[in-house]
Amino acid sequence: MKMKHFLSCDWGTSSFRLKLVETATLKTLAEVQNSQGIASTNLKWQEEGKGQSRFLFYASVIASAVTMLEKKQNNSLSGVPVILSGMASSTLGMIQLPYKQLPFKTDGSDLKVERVEASKDFSHDVFVISGVCSNADVMRGEETQLVGAVEDDSTADTLYIFPGTHSKHIGVKGGFGNDFRTYMTGEIFALLTKNSTLTQSLGDIADGINMEGFVAGVKDSVNSNLLHQLFHVRSRFLLDNKEPDDNRGYLSGLLIGNEVQELSRQKMERIVVVSSGMGDHYKMAMQALSIEMPVSIISDRDVAIRGQVRIVSQFA
Repeated sequence: MKMKHFLSCDWGTSSFRLKLVETATLKTLAEVQNSQGIASTNLKWQEEGKGQSRFLFYASVIASAVTMLEKKQNNSLSGVPVILSGMASSTLGMIQLPYKQLPFKTDGSDLKVERVEASKDFSHDVFVISGVCSNADVMRGEETQLVGAVEDDSTADTLYIFPGTHSKHIGVKGGFGNDFRTYMTGEIFALLTKNSTLTQSLGDIADGINMEGFVAGVKDSVNSNLLHQLFHVRSRFLLDNKEPDDNRGYLSGLLIGNEVQELSRQKMERIVVVSSGMGDHYKMAMQALSIEMPVSIISDRDVAIRGQVRIVSQFA
């Protein structure tokens, strides 16, 4: 499919971001970001929009963002295709699509895609990319990011790690994603820092993370009961006079250490961490745990965009 520009939306549970992208260069020309995630949009539809098309109710959120992009660009974007990945295809999304069952091709050619043609009510062709499931786990969005992240046809057993609210570890070999696991690392960190007994001990997350505390937390994550060790964050504050930034690092280390420690028992040949912000933390955690597999870090900045283009370009 040929397109000079497209509108890229990796619609998350709690956030919305729409980008105007130049297809040939994958350059983002303008973007709009807000807190109108899938969960809040679905709740609003339940409360206000049950009498209208679910698809068009969600499309109105996109249309508002398109209007803002048009003002930024001083140009009409009518007819520019919209490509959606993430939670847009979930039970809470604008169209519910079935998951692709493992395995899936890392070039994206066998992922499920639904096209909704432009109409008088919404002047954009919409391509919705669905997620992937195993017998025990699900993901929506990371499969598209993986398609954008894989750059070679290596036959090496590779583990791709996508840190985030729900971190994903995806095993890849020979052009296929063969397995994945989800870890609620980011969500647990956010809950504990904002709304728990530990909150006072952690201060403002915007102040950053102390790496010395982080490494201490990673090391203490080994051979310890996580539920017990979490309370040590508070006792460090009360008894050891540890500063909040040190404790934030310690908590992050405990959680990421628990996430990655089992990698020492896996037989992967290499690890790729896809993250602009947390890659060094994950690499440091694996070093602290003496996980000897080679670790590389790549930026996550454009992987969703690149994945969307690769997937939709093969859609018939």
